[in-house]
Amino acid sequence: MTRSLTVTCQQHQQRGRCAHIGNTMLYDLLMFPIIGWEMITVPREGLVCIRFPFLTSEMQHLSKADPGRSYVMHTEQARELRDALCSAIQRIDAYDLASIQSLKPPRIIEQEHQKEEKERWQHDRRRLERRNKR
Repeated sequence: MTRSLTVTCQQHQQRGRCAHIGNTMLYDLLMFPIIGWEMITVPREGLVCIRFPFLTSEMQHLSKADPGRSYVMHTEQARELRDALCSAIQRIDAYDLASIQSLKPPRIIEQEHQKEEKERWQHDRRRLERRNKR
């Protein structure tokens, strides 16, 4: 599985549609938000059929969503998809916001630090003034 993803990334890079930021790969993909899913199982055949209705534009009403294509997979493929989704969710849950800081230019980080210091100083000054009024 990893090998095919690497090949896909290399193919996208050759076409200029893949960028890297640190260890993250960003693809120039069209994104259509899904509004749910429809699933049918065929136990006798060991198949799972799934369809993802989605929106094609920001102005599209939910009732007019594109029904999407039907995808069929064997139960083992469905398990692999489940595991891949769980793994992706774990990566998102474990994502450290500090890594965003590493993407910011040093000047912006310094400005944010100065702003935080100023806010802390103002907060401490107000607290001291309230204490002196008592």
